[in-house]
Amino acid sequence: MRYFCPYCKVRLRRGTMRSIISHTNGQKHRYNVQRYWSAVLSSELR
Repeated sequence: MRYFCPYCKVRLRRGTMRSIISHTNGQKHRYNVQRYWSAVLSSELR
């Protein structure tokens, strides 16, 4: 099963918990999530 991260727009090859956890703990994911939510909030505030 393929796992798709909507925030980073990346597909994790194997949908293993370990790869998902290591990805969501990664710096890039966190940055993308913060950027994603700030964009969502700013669009709602407008």
